[in-house]
Amino acid sequence: MGKVKEKLNFKEINWKKLMQEILVVFVGSLLLAFAVSFFFINYKNSYVYKIDPVEGQPNAYDISTIEFNGILVGGTSGFSLILRNIFSLYFHVDFDSQVEIIITITTWVLFFLGLIFIGKKFALHTLISTIVYPLFIYFFKLSIFNGLHAQIDKFDPVVCAIAGGLIMGAGCGISYRVGGSTGGFDILGIVLNKYFTKTNKITPITLY
Repeated sequence: MGKVKEKLNFKEINWKKLMQEILVVFVGSLLLAFAVSFFFINYKNSYVYKIDPVEGQPNAYDISTIEFNGILVGGTSGFSLILRNIFSLYFHVDFDSQVEIIITITTWVLFFLGLIFIGKKFALHTLISTIVYPLFIYFFKLSIFNGLHAQIDKFDPVVCAIAGGLIMGAGCGISYRVGGSTGGFDILGIVLNKYFTKTNKITPITLY
């Protein structure tokens, strides 16, 4: 518990390299937000399937329908979907259009957690994604994207989960390659790794 936090020395910063890293993290956050918005939290579809045949009526089946109102995903987005469903089911509070607000609040709470327990240097690498990721989530909810949302909603949920996961992985991967972080529960994993392991190495851990 006595480990020293990372210190930030502005004189030692390579600003050209930092700008390049910020651009990469910006693109990574864009990909992550695109996948989360279109393939997960705003995915809406219904799947109709036949169950037991109706007795005495040939070629007739009882029909059951599964309604999809978002696909669960890891990180702050999945956490927000869980909170939305809990409040809707048990407290009768409609958060259907407020998932983005929950994501924003959770992202900033975790950012300040990283600032306190990890340090300013890490916070600087995480700040860009903490700012732009929620903004992109809001951006992709605008009415100009309704057509694209409608097209993706026609996809099978398994296809959406795979495609969204690949795009999310690409976004996170390019951010990690420049030492950045996509924020969210990655920060909690890093804090736990820093204070509760024997090594000083900080490794991003995504919690699901």
